Amino acid sequence: MDEFFIDSNIIIRFIVKDDPTMYQVSKKFFTQIRDKEKKGLVSILVFQEVVWVLSHYYKLKRKEVVDSLQELILLENIYIFDAKKEQILDLLKYYGQSNLDLVDIYLHLEAKKANGQLLSFDEQLMGVGNNFLSTA
Repeated sequence: MDEFFIDSNIIIRFIVKDDPTMYQVSKKFFTQIRDKEKKGLVSILVFQEVVWVLSHYYKLKRKEVVDSLQELILLENIYIFDAKKEQILDLLKYYGQSNLDLVDIYLHLEAKKANGQLLSFDEQLMGVGNNFLSTA
């Protein structure tokens, strides 16, 4: 089975459908993934970039971003090579419920999982939990 490392623009074109030719190529690819003809490998960094572009450039609502990405992540032949699928799904869940950036959520969850403390000047980030060092 052919394995492909997926760049953010393939995912973005599939979701926003703003270029008919690129959309058709990405749609065919994800159909082959769904039908288990191909295997897609994605980095957590790609997901972060996709979330940022969809939210800031295309102005999609968080729910739209979360729903679109969850659908792709849950495909059996999509593999996150530098994280667990559950980790990405947790990130998206929190992203959909907050105003924080994905990177901030990731740092918070990783610090919490390690029973560590997160140092930040971001007051909004510091408001999500009690695992923060005092910056005063």
